[in-house]
Amino acid sequence: MSEEQANILVVDDLPEKLLVFSSILEELGQNLVMVRSGSEALREVLHREFGQNLVMVRSGSEALREVLHREFAVILLDVNMPDIDGLETAKLIRQYKKSAHTPIIFITAYADEMQTAQGYSLGAVDYILSPVRPDVLRSKVKVFVELFQMQQRTRQELGASLDLEQGMRRLLDLVVPHVCDVAALTVEKEPGKFQTISAPSSEFVPPPLASAMKAVLAQPVVLEQGEEAGLAATLCLPLQVGERTVGALALGYAGRAPRDRDMLEEVAGRAAIALDNARLYRSLKREIARSRQAEEELQDANRRKDEFLAMLSHELRNPLAPIRNAVELMRRVGSPEQRVTMARDVIDRQVTHLARLVDELLDVSRISQGKIVLKKEPVELSKIIAHSVETVRPMIDAREQRLSVEVSARPVWLLGDFARLSQVVANLLNNASKYTGEGGRIRLAAMAGEGVATITVEDNGSGIEPELLPRVFELFVQGERGLDRSQGGLGIGLTLVKRLVELHQGRVEAHSEG
Repeated sequence: MSEEQANILVVDDLPEKLLVFSSILEELGQNLVMVRSGSEALREVLHREFGQNLVMVRSGSEALREVLHREFAVILLDVNMPDIDGLETAKLIRQYKKSAHTPIIFITAYADEMQTAQGYSLGAVDYILSPVRPDVLRSKVKVFVELFQMQQRTRQELGASLDLEQGMRRLLDLVVPHVCDVAALTVEKEPGKFQTISAPSSEFVPPPLASAMKAVLAQPVVLEQGEEAGLAATLCLPLQVGERTVGALALGYAGRAPRDRDMLEEVAGRAAIALDNARLYRSLKREIARSRQAEEELQDANRRKDEFLAMLSHELRNPLAPIRNAVELMRRVGSPEQRVTMARDVIDRQVTHLARLVDELLDVSRISQGKIVLKKEPVELSKIIAHSVETVRPMIDAREQRLSVEVSARPVWLLGDFARLSQVVANLLNNASKYTGEGGRIRLAAMAGEGVATITVEDNGSGIEPELLPRVFELFVQGERGLDRSQGGLGIGLTLVKRLVELHQGRVEAHSEG
C-alpha cells in the first residue's frame, strides 16, 4: 500500500528563503505548503481545525484565494516575521485541538537563551539556525514525516480491525522496526484477564519491557522464558480509555533513545480505543451468541408448550363426548327422583364448562401454531352482538346482573368471521360478569365511525390491579380481586380475544381505575 503524501508547512516572509527550503525538501517527495506570513500560517491551521474557509486577509484578492484542507506532519516556522512573529504564531497554533501536537521547528538567524526557552515552552521540538544546512534540515523533517505516516497507518490499520489478536499484531508491526527495536503489548481481554504479545519474536517478552508494563498496570505481566534483550532505553505507554487503563505498550531501544513522545502517546491513545473496541466487539459477539441460544431454547420450550396444550386438549376432549351423551340419555329416560334430576343438571353444567375450557385451550394452541383459518364474509355488527349476548345471558341472569346493550341504529357491515367475532364479544362479557358482583351492572356498546367499528364492554366490578393491567391479555394471567371462583377459568379468554382481534387487523385495550 503506497504511503499518502504528508503536508509540510513552511512559514517565512522572504521568498528567496522559501525557494531554498523548497529545493532542499523536495526530494522527500512530500507536499510542501509555502506561506509568507504568520497570518497565512494561521489561516491554514484554522481551516484544518474548523473545516471552514477562515482567512485572515490584507486585500480583496487575497480573500478570494482558495484555502485547502491540510493536516501537517511538521511546521517550519521563521521566528522573525513582520505581521505576527513566529513565537506568537506558534502560541496561537497550539490553541487548536488538531494542531496542539503538530511538531514545530523554529528557524532563526540567532537565538538567545531566553528566546530558545520561550520557544520550547510553546511546544517547539527543535531550533535550526539560518542559513540552514540542507542535510540537517532534511533529516529532521524526515523524522517527523515518518512519524506522521506511522500515525496515519495506525489509524487505518487499527480502525479496520475488529479482531483483538489481529489488532494487537498490527500495532506491533507498525512500531517495530520503524519506531523501536523491540516492543511488547498487553491488553485486557476481559475484566482481570490480560493477553500479552511481543515483537519481533512472539515467544517471550524481554524482562525490561515486562517490568515496565507491570509498573504501568500495577499487576504482574505473564512472561515466557527468554534471553535478556540488550536494551539501552525503554518507554512504556499506558493504553487508556477515559479513566480506565486497558493495557500497556512497551517500546525497547537498543541503540537509540525514544523520540517524539507526544506523537507516540497519541498513537497509544488511538490504539487503546481501537483495541478496546475490538474487545467490546468480541464481548458483544459472545453476548449475541448467548442471547441467540437463549432465544432458540425459549422458542423450543414455547413450541413444546403448544404441543402439550394441543395434546392435553385432545385428551381431555375425548371423554367429554360420552359423558355428554350419557347426560342426554338420562334426560330422555327421565327419573321421578329429584336428586337424580339435580345430579344430572350439575353434571350437565360442569361438562359444558369443561368443554368450554378445552375448546379455549385448543383455540390457543391453534393460534400459536398458526392453524386458525378465519372464514371471512360480510357480517352485520348487530347480529354478532345479539348472538354473543344470547351465549352469556344464562350466566348474567344467574348472577342477577343488569346488562345494557347499545348498538348503532344504522347497519354496520364488517368483513370477518362471524363465529370468531361472536366468541370475542362473548369472552369480554363473560370476563366482565366473572369480576362483577351479583346485582352489578354491565354495559355493552357497539358503534361505528370513520371506517372503524368499536365495541366497548364496561362494568362496575372490582377493577383490575394496576400491576396486572399491562399483562391482562397474556396467557394464563388473571386477577384475584372480585373473581367468582365458581366461574373461574384458566386465564385464557382475554388472550383469545386479543389474538382473534389481531387476526382481524384490529386492536384491543384494557382500562381500569384500579
